[in-house]
Amino acid sequence: MFGNPRRWLALCAALLLCGSATGAGEAPVRVFEWTIDAPWFGGFSGIEISDDGAFILTVGDRGVILAASLQREKGLITAIDVDYAGLLKDHKGRDLQGYWTDPEGIAARDNSEFCLAFEGIARVVCHETPETDARMLPRPHAFRALPSNRSLEALAVDDDGRLIALAEHVDDSGRIPFFVWTDEAWSIGSSVAASDGYIPVGADIGPDGRFYILERALRMVGFQSRLRRWDYADGAVSGTGDIVWESSKGSHDNLEGVALWKKPSGQIWATMISDDNFRFFQRTEIVEIPVPD
Repeated sequence: MFGNPRRWLALCAALLLCGSATGAGEAPVRVFEWTIDAPWFGGFSGIEISDDGAFILTVGDRGVILAASLQREKGLITAIDVDYAGLLKDHKGRDLQGYWTDPEGIAARDNSEFCLAFEGIARVVCHETPETDARMLPRPHAFRALPSNRSLEALAVDDDGRLIALAEHVDDSGRIPFFVWTDEAWSIGSSVAASDGYIPVGADIGPDGRFYILERALRMVGFQSRLRRWDYADGAVSGTGDIVWESSKGSHDNLEGVALWKKPSGQIWATMISDDNFRFFQRTEIVEIPVPD
């Protein structure tokens, strides 16, 4: 799904199984704390997962891209094997540095490439493999006008190859606009209402064809996260947005990436990853929940 990088790094990954937790009104939640003793590990804001939930591709705020295999027993992750880790390249083949780093959203297109949404300098780029140079998509004025620390945060792709980017930003009307890439151009498509202090941080189109947004709010006791979904067709969403999951306040770290997949039984799962901001008191968590019909 993620290409075949020519160079593989043998890394030692330690995964601490934290068990499962269920808050009031929540579906059963599986929480895992993931640690690797390396200075580049952390800051993960975007995640993609294979259709069977066995492989992930994730990107970190400092320009690291990481591919890994998930080992499971009875559905629970018991180990993570890192298959590849390296710095992303820009469109000129240089390692990303400085203000050009900070990838936040990731979406895989037709097994041929994956695309990234960036926050610092708001843009979307695509790569054939984790090692190849970036292919930059046009950068419209709407991207340039976004606040520097509230710009592109989430990215999804549909079956027709459309890219849908969302900013960590709510417009003056209290809505979250969709930036849609199709036919070699960006347009502003539909929008959804923001509420309850939540802002979008991750997005994906599920195996059920519906559009999911992971949202985060900062409360007095820590972070609170929720997952909403809409009907989706041809680059646009419809409906009011069902809340399919909402965490208890402070129960998880800074969840910023989401990817959906389906078990052979037909049950859809959402896999989320947290951004620890490279702070010792935060954690890289992988949080998985079954998604109700």
